[in-house]
Order: sequence, then C-alpha cells, then structure tokens
Amino acid sequence: MPVAAAAAILIFMFAPFMHDPGLNIQSVQGARQIVLNGELVPCDELSPIQAALQPGCRIEVPADATVEVAGVGSVLMDLQGVAFTFPDTPHRVFGGDFQSTVEGDGTVRMATAPGFAGKSYRLRLGDAELSTTGSVFTVARKGGEIGISVLEGELEARLPDGSTRMVGPGSGVMIRSGAFMPMEMDELEVELLRSLRSRAVVI
Repeated sequence: MPVAAAAAILIFMFAPFMHDPGLNIQSVQGARQIVLNGELVPCDELSPIQAALQPGCRIEVPADATVEVAGVGSVLMDLQGVAFTFPDTPHRVFGGDFQSTVEGDGTVRMATAPGFAGKSYRLRLGDAELSTTGSVFTVARKGGEIGISVLEGELEARLPDGSTRMVGPGSGVMIRSGAFMPMEMDELEVELLRSLRSRAVVI
C-alpha cells in the first residue's frame, strides 16, 4: 500500500508534464479547404480543421497552400503541397520517438522547440528516410528529387540501400537517382527557416 500510494502521488504531481501538447493549427494560407482522412474540411475558420485534426490523421495540402501546425512533441511545421501523416501517439512520457509519412511533391519545413529535447522525429518519404533529434530544416520533393536544407542542428538522411548522410547546419543535400549530391542552401529558404525558428520558440 505505501508503494502504491507513493506511485499515485507521483502520477498526480507529474501528470501535467507527462504529455506533450496536442496538434494545433496555427494558420492556413492559400486554401479554402483541405483534405483530412479523405474528407474535405473548409478553411474559412480554423475551428473545423482543429476539431478534425487527430493523432495519426492524414492531411493533404494543396500545392499553392501552406498549413502551419504546432505540437507533436514541441515541433512547429509548415506543410505545402504534400500529404502528411501525423504520428499516431503524440503524447510521450519523458522523451520518445515520433514518425510521419510524407507523400507527393511539396515542401515540409520543421523547427523543433526547446521542449523537444530528448525526443527524435523520423520522416518517411518512400525513397528516403530522415531523422533528427532537434533541428530546423526544409525537405522539398519534386519530380523524383529531394532537396534537404538544414539551418541548425543535424539531420540524418538514409536511402533504401542503407547509405546515410549527415546534413549539418548551414548545408544542403540533394537526393537524385538514389544518390547524395551537394546542394547550396537558397537564401529565401534560409529566411523562411529563420522565421519558422523564431515562431517555434514560443510554442
């Protein structure tokens, strides 16, 4: 009984801190509706999208639109022109591992916030897999090519044949025909990532 009582007290004390924030829609630009789990959801107001956004759901963002989502273990992300599947278990106790699937040609920008410490995030793109334990980066896919730009932190890229490449701060990598190629970071992309990083600090 004393052990059980002590455990109950600990759970009560730490309950507010045992869960990461849920998924929160920050903004939707350039779209009147998006697709969530195969259902069209209007974007005139954020509340219908927020109500439909659940762990493990799949969001399809038009090519000319951008949806900004916060949460998923203290991460801020901009999704443009992709089908993105959120982790099915966004609530983690003392760290954890998150995984999402990215489909289609488009762009994902991601910035981890200070609360992300101790966690890892894995993005599966079919022809590549990316993982990070904390970084600010862009991954853009078009016509079978994947461009990766990292503003800060590190990102590991892995190809189906098992080859890997670490992409460090201020550098870029292009994945083309199943191989890594050097790539210069675009100045506009740098500015967009800096803006995303500044917004991520407060989530």
